[in-house]
Amino acid sequence: MRRYRSVLLIVLLGIVPVIALVISVWLYFGERPAEPPAEQVVEAQPPPPAEPPPPPVDVWAADRNLEVGALLTATDIVAVPIEAAAVRSDHLRRDQTSLSELVGSVVRKQLLAGQPLTWTQLVRSGQDGFLAAALAPNRRAVTITVNQETSHAGLISPGDRVDVIFTMQTDRANPLSAVSRTVLENIRVVAVNRRVEPVAGEAQPQDGEGGRRDASQTVTLEVLPLEADRLVLATSQGSLSLALRPLSRSGRSGRRPQSGVAMLLPSEQEEPVRVQVYRGASREEVLLAE
Repeated sequence: MRRYRSVLLIVLLGIVPVIALVISVWLYFGERPAEPPAEQVVEAQPPPPAEPPPPPVDVWAADRNLEVGALLTATDIVAVPIEAAAVRSDHLRRDQTSLSELVGSVVRKQLLAGQPLTWTQLVRSGQDGFLAAALAPNRRAVTITVNQETSHAGLISPGDRVDVIFTMQTDRANPLSAVSRTVLENIRVVAVNRRVEPVAGEAQPQDGEGGRRDASQTVTLEVLPLEADRLVLATSQGSLSLALRPLSRSGRSGRRPQSGVAMLLPSEQEEPVRVQVYRGASREEVLLAE
């Protein structure tokens, strides 16, 4: 029994070192845990450069405050640059609308200085409602018929200022009973026949065929309501003539007495009265007319 134990002890002492050696070799040369892959460093790309903003757009705008009924002139309109994003589709751009298309239009809605223009704010010549828009506040348009002789041979044009002269005959049996007087002064002509105040650069149509003016023509005047009544009454009672006023004088000359045919006739010459005037020893004869 003791021998058996000795043999077992020798076997264990021989096998255990061998097993330990094998395990050590296996651990040394065996598979090692895989190392995690090295992290790849990705450099951050710079953001793309921002696109430059579009250039500003020039649009037509009012150069000053404009009331309803104002007639646009070249000095009333100015080109204003605004950001492209702020340009509306109805704004009148300088590269799409010429200045000549705007000059001569009438303001339909009140405009403030610097406000961009749109076609809805304006009425152009030839459009419906142009004449009504061209009238000043509290004014009326009255059309009268005149001939070339009584309207400066057709040389009166829209925009001129005139005086209206009324002529009538108080006694049809007496040709010398005709009287004449100025009934209206400093009246603006807004239209002659179908021609209204012209647009700059626009060719105006001729009145009559072949460029000849008709013998008679209609003139539309801008007057106050009370003056409109007077003008219509004068048209029914006699004839009207127009006297062109100079541009330098826009005021009224005041009430003037009527003129009769008698004022056009030469006065009768009577025998003058002879008077003797004595100065000391000298004598002088003087003629006195009554």
